Amino acid sequence: WGRYKQRVWPLLGILVLTVVFAIFAGALALGGGAALTKLFPDHKALITMVTGLLALIWILYSICRAQLAFVLAITDPSLGVKTAFARARAGVPAFLWMVTVMGLLIGGGQLLLFIPGIIFMVWFSFSPFVFVEEDLRGMDALLKSRDLVRGRWFPVAGRLFIVWLGSALISLIPVVGLILAILIIPFLFIHAFFLYQELNAIRGPSPYSP
Repeated sequence: WGRYKQRVWPLLGILVLTVVFAIFAGALALGGGAALTKLFPDHKALITMVTGLLALIWILYSICRAQLAFVLAITDPSLGVKTAFARARAGVPAFLWMVTVMGLLIGGGQLLLFIPGIIFMVWFSFSPFVFVEEDLRGMDALLKSRDLVRGRWFPVAGRLFIVWLGSALISLIPVVGLILAILIIPFLFIHAFFLYQELNAIRGPSPYSP
């Protein structure tokens, strides 16, 4: 709670900029596409496809960079919004690859009678912090997160699900619940980061080999 009070405004600023960047990219693509189709009406289908693809790429880049900036701002309390975004720029391709692989694994697990998806979600929940704090990439970051949870899945899942459930219940409150749910997002990530730090301390300094 102390860290949340200290960092809530920079973290909310990053969340707001994430939405702004995504909306700007979509509006730019739609506006640019509409203008070009008027100039070149015979190539309307091609222009629509290209501008839509460019918008999608820009939205993915913006969201991924914002997510990485968000994690950086949590792990380093000295970072402001601008500094976090600047530091996130270089790591966007590797971070995008890691979250894509994580999404595919969790999504695939959800298809296998749902339970494996929940198991994978808990295993890999600390991978963004591993990525930032330990400079591990791709599957190495995911496997290190799993290694931290190994043998402690139920205690870790219980601690994560309690705050997730609380957030979900609060979001059900009409009107006010949506605002409170947004305010809780930084708390959820800070809570997960502190769990990551404690799991690392429990594991000790023994070297990790993926």
